[in-house]
Amino acid sequence: MKARRPGIQKQAEAMRAMRDTGATYESIATRFELSAERVRQILIEDARLRQRQAAAAERVERGEPTLVADLAWSLRVEQLFANHGVKTLDELCALTTQDLMRWPYFGRHAMREVRDALASIGRRLADGPEPLVNYRAVARELADQLLELERSGRVQLDEALRGKCLQVASEHWRP
Repeated sequence: MKARRPGIQKQAEAMRAMRDTGATYESIATRFELSAERVRQILIEDARLRQRQAAAAERVERGEPTLVADLAWSLRVEQLFANHGVKTLDELCALTTQDLMRWPYFGRHAMREVRDALASIGRRLADGPEPLVNYRAVARELADQLLELERSGRVQLDEALRGKCLQVASEHWRP
């Protein structure tokens, strides 16, 4: 079964919620501008996917090897795993955030997808959750230090750099 894009997954969740409240395939189809048959197919695919993920979570709990293909991934992430030889969850969990971010075409959206999928089965990458960095606070601190060094006479900032430091040090600056 091929993986779904996150938007389709959200659509399937909304369809499932409507179906749980008693909506017919026809009423759901009207809401999503699809055929009733397509709605039925999406709901069946969603049920199979949830079953597969539940089975993967059970295998993880029992300590059995689990393939990364047992979880739902976007096509990009699935292909990246294949290109880099990552076949099992143990191999994936042995990687760090930096290892994955070094891969070409692996960005923050793919990282979020990996973290969310691993968290859903109680696993994580080798380096744990990415530390939260307040880049705005770090930039302000550096700008303040540069301005202080200039005031003390230890460094001479050119006009452009001084202006940028003053901008960053202000309350309204956004990175």
